[in-house]
Amino acid sequence: MTGGSNMGAWEIGVMWGLAHYGNPEDFYWDVVSGVSAGAINTAGTAGWKPEEVVEMTEYLSDKWYNLTTEDVWVVKPWVTNKHYWEVMNENSVYDDTSALATMKDIMSAKTEFARRVSVGCTDLNSGHFHEWN
Repeated sequence: MTGGSNMGAWEIGVMWGLAHYGNPEDFYWDVVSGVSAGAINTAGTAGWKPEEVVEMTEYLSDKWYNLTTEDVWVVKPWVTNKHYWEVMNENSVYDDTSALATMKDIMSAKTEFARRVSVGCTDLNSGHFHEWN
């Protein structure tokens, strides 16, 4: 699954449609992989057995439906009190502490891996791609 912010909701919507309108057995994925929002979906699917595809898509569809921006990040409160040139000297204008709690919540339905997963990201400092299996 690819990244791209709200594309994560779209990806799960497609998976939901395949599992509900097609033959679920055709979508018993043994391996899932993703980057960015796709990595969130990959993590969310990791604990579900391939034959639980219908239940998994319903669970993740509900998670995306109820997800808000604040569940992932908030603008740091001091940002509005600074001039734009002062903000440029900061590491970030966003606080993504809530993202960890959101990921734990998404993954809380299952406690063990039930399929192979691969997630990746690009290191902003080096430009190198990193992958975890």
